[in-house]
Amino acid sequence: MDRYSSHRAKQSAPFAALKGYEEAIQRKEEIFSPYAELSDDRKEELDWKLRMLSYHDMITATYFQKNTALPGCFGNYQTDTGNIEYLNSKKIRVSGTDIDLENLVDLQGKCFFKGTKSFS
Repeated sequence: MDRYSSHRAKQSAPFAALKGYEEAIQRKEEIFSPYAELSDDRKEELDWKLRMLSYHDMITATYFQKNTALPGCFGNYQTDTGNIEYLNSKKIRVSGTDIDLENLVDLQGKCFFKGTKSFS
């Protein structure tokens, strides 16, 4: 009997009949949001913050990441914190993540306390 029970245990080991099925279900359960257009005041605030930035400043950037598999403009809002590695008129790189400025929603960091402009 010992010989058969060890054989049976090997046969009943976990088995994934469909490779990637669990990952597909998790992706399907993701909740996507529509892109929310920024107000003119919010755009002005972001523009001011972008002009305040210097390389290697530590910031937290919130941006919209579009899901290209969905029609329309649906995706997720992402947040990355780190040092600025690259910055031009179209993109910013924060700790290895490239972010299109048109998808940028918010910037936070101590570097913004240097200026005197207030947005309330």
